[in-house]
Amino acid sequence: MNKTLIIIAITFIAININAQKFIGGEIDFNIRNEKPKFEQEHNFMSKEYTSKRTSIGLMIAPKIGYELNPKLALGLSMNIGATFLSDSTMEISYDFDSGKIDTTSKNNKEYYINWGFNPFVRHTVYSYERFFVILEWKTGVSCSHYFLKENDNKTENGGHNFTINVMNVTPVLGFKFTDRLQMEAGLQFLNIYYNIGIFKRDIPGFKGDNTVHDFNIGFNSSNVLSVSSLKLGVVYKF
Repeated sequence: MNKTLIIIAITFIAININAQKFIGGEIDFNIRNEKPKFEQEHNFMSKEYTSKRTSIGLMIAPKIGYELNPKLALGLSMNIGATFLSDSTMEISYDFDSGKIDTTSKNNKEYYINWGFNPFVRHTVYSYERFFVILEWKTGVSCSHYFLKENDNKTENGGHNFTINVMNVTPVLGFKFTDRLQMEAGLQFLNIYYNIGIFKRDIPGFKGDNTVHDFNIGFNSSNVLSVSSLKLGVVYKF
């Protein structure tokens, strides 16, 4: 028993001698504008839709961790942020039979408040001089609260999304400015993940609960040029 305690104590001391604490964080900012236009034609009526959609999102994710050795680290990251969406739609209807033209405008505003906690493990798989590649594995939970405002009506609570991040493995490219300070870029379009999403909605036209199992492995080419697919961050070791 005494030998076991001594071995555990020596192991703990050895880990702490080689370990190094670090703090860091990521920021994710994106803006998206869309101007779709389409037409529908029926037997006696034609409709034309013109929309303008704007989305602005900001996410901040501080992290704290423990570097057990030069290749292996573990820690906890937290994230909080918001997404704002504005949708303006103009509908023009023409009745061929009566020659009547109707114009209807609709303005919607949507808000998402997001937060989450994610323990992580990082393993350095390649390094060359000041450059390095890390595989980061995350788990944890996250939540998104949804709010909707239609035209001049009051803001309604539209429900929330709760996500269990079972597995999320992402490659991270890094560059060391000094032995203590480094910059990182997470490649979100090249990852492996499995998430369980629980969605609860209470808005006109969409009410009820839904559970989604989301599994992805491989390369998502549609997101390569998306700003949100490249998350920049810094890490400081002390």
